[in-house]
Amino acid sequence: MTCRHTVRGKLVALGFPARVGRAGVAPGVNQSVRLVFAVVLSASLRVLFWAVFIQAILSWLPGVANASAWIDRFERAVQDLIDPLLGPIRSVLPTGGMIDFSPLVLLILIRVAIWLVGRVLLP
Repeated sequence: MTCRHTVRGKLVALGFPARVGRAGVAPGVNQSVRLVFAVVLSASLRVLFWAVFIQAILSWLPGVANASAWIDRFERAVQDLIDPLLGPIRSVLPTGGMIDFSPLVLLILIRVAIWLVGRVLLP
């Protein structure tokens, strides 16, 4: 059996160091897991950011959602995803007349979370 067929050989083939650290794990594995987690979390937050943004725009155009069935279904799906996040913000934020500022606050919080992911999880 050659080195390529062992776990150590596969790690070396992926670019990890040949020496094995404590507990039988190559030293670079922890950094790779952290990188993958950071990328997935950042991408999820970016999708959420755009979902909030699109939902805010569609709320200003009520006739657009009624024009097409797929836009209406899309708007309802986005609203079902975002309303649980907007609820606590709406309960704390004072009303601004006819304008709802809670999506703006949520967008700012998501951008801060994306920035924190980049600063904390990425080297």
